[in-house]
Amino acid sequence: MFSKNHFINVTSLLAILCACLLLLNSNSNISFFFSLIFLAAAFSFLLFLDKFIFNKPRSVNSKLKIILIVSLFFITTILLYIVPQNQSELFLNALSNWLSDFFRGSYPYQPVKGFTGLPFLYFSGLPFYLTGQTILISAFGVGAILFIIYKSSKFNNEFFVRLFFISILIFLCLILNINLNPFFITAFPLLLIYLIENEYLSILTNYSIAVLAMVTGLFLSVHLISSAIIIFYLFYFLRDDFKIMLKVFSISIFVFILTLLPFAIWHWEIFLEYNPIFLQFDYLNISILLVSILIVFALFAGWMISDLQEFYFTLGMFLLCNAAYNFFDASIADSHTTSIFLYSALFLILSLKHYKVDRFLGKVLR
Repeated sequence: MFSKNHFINVTSLLAILCACLLLLNSNSNISFFFSLIFLAAAFSFLLFLDKFIFNKPRSVNSKLKIILIVSLFFITTILLYIVPQNQSELFLNALSNWLSDFFRGSYPYQPVKGFTGLPFLYFSGLPFYLTGQTILISAFGVGAILFIIYKSSKFNNEFFVRLFFISILIFLCLILNINLNPFFITAFPLLLIYLIENEYLSILTNYSIAVLAMVTGLFLSVHLISSAIIIFYLFYFLRDDFKIMLKVFSISIFVFILTLLPFAIWHWEIFLEYNPIFLQFDYLNISILLVSILIVFALFAGWMISDLQEFYFTLGMFLLCNAAYNFFDASIADSHTTSIFLYSALFLILSLKHYKVDRFLGKVLR
């Protein structure tokens, strides 16, 4: 999987290690030297496995896959209760406060500096809020990512490599007290992609187009990051039929607006000043220029990429470059920057796969 002829896999591997290195370096208690030793050991171990085990692309035993996936899920869930998670508490408190204000009849979007999501994100966390187990939101996100890995890995090498890196990523987050909510937010676009790629929503009849558009509209109302991922993917998936693309985007935007409309009607003056989109732009510190670049990038890459691996790889590299720029510009990784590192690592991990012909942006690489 990691020979010199596998450009995407090798580049993704180096990029994942880079993201992990910067995550480790974001903790002042861990030295850069220790970080390098840790990642060098992980890299050497992976190359050893690749040479003697992963170079045989046998089909994976389903029972073994399920045992490993379920074990990692339960270990993560237990550790979430044991290991203090101060960064995660910021996200969980924001969700609890939003839902508490909503049920009390108070306008939930306030001018508070901190995490802000779109309405569907909060309502999707409602079962956890009602049961008083909001900490399980992170576990649900991890479980969703593990489910995607389980369903999308066709060979033993890509399954074990993906699981290896996801395990490292999860335990790094727990040890370094890094927020795990990116797993939950990323779960929405990944589940949509899974439904499309496995032909639940890819056969474009009038009915499936309507369902796809409505689900997309709801998932757009989760977070700006997940919205950008979904839009980028739909440019790729629907690029061959502009009419269907127009239908899907039109219905999706309509559904998305419907999720915001009650809050606009509720308190129009406050909504104009403190609506969730403006609050997220302020929290993420995203400029209009960056948004414009992202749109152009999505249009270009969406038309050029040839398969799902290229989609994950391109998206992961773009997010990593963005996070690295913020990290070195500020000389320290804040919670937002570390979250972007996590987003990038997740997609780069999913881009690792067993394949024979190496391509990127539709071109064969030699």
